[in-house]
Amino acid sequence: MRFSVRREDRRNLTVGFVGLLAIMTAHSVMETARDTLFLTSLAATHLPRAYLAIAVLAILELKIHERVLRHVRDRRTLLAASLFFGSLVTLAFWALLDDMGAWAPFAFYVWAGLLITVVLIEFWLLLDDAVTVTQAKRIFPVIAAGGVTGATLGSLLAEALLRVTAPIGLVFGAAVILAIAGMTAFLWRVPSDAVADQPPSEPAASLGWLLRDSYLFYSWFKTQCR
Repeated sequence: MRFSVRREDRRNLTVGFVGLLAIMTAHSVMETARDTLFLTSLAATHLPRAYLAIAVLAILELKIHERVLRHVRDRRTLLAASLFFGSLVTLAFWALLDDMGAWAPFAFYVWAGLLITVVLIEFWLLLDDAVTVTQAKRIFPVIAAGGVTGATLGSLLAEALLRVTAPIGLVFGAAVILAIAGMTAFLWRVPSDAVADQPPSEPAASLGWLLRDSYLFYSWFKTQCR
């Protein structure tokens, strides 16, 4: 099948590719740090508890999103805010991890899993606002390739950084990349009618299946990258 990109697709294709690449690069770096910190501080038997905590907190996050989306119609703002907030919290873990006690790596593990789940949901919601179904068919494969490229790049970057710094240094690197990813959210070109008021039931319905599918994708993707 011949792949073609039209002129009107180029901006959102580029922003989507770079944005998802940055998100997945940050996640891969953070994932390397969280796994190392967790397994050097706690037994692997605690991992099921971490996964359960991520799932429960993701459900609570869904409820919060239902309320937030009634007031924040422009999903560029929502994605940018989540990424910048994620960067700040990650930076706080970097600064305070040694002072937070033995269970700090557990908290960071849960935070990293929750953050990528929520951010991926918001990224695909924004993509849905920014492009039509026809455009999505043309640019989706390239944007999705940005995620795979970012995961690979993040793994290589984490390996390189571990040669010159401790695992905690990866946390700082992930925070910086998250902030860079947040800047890309404002570069999306979104039709004005996409930020108009929507029926109150729509956010909940959209987030319901996106939460499920995004977390399943995250779980599958994690197993593929190991």
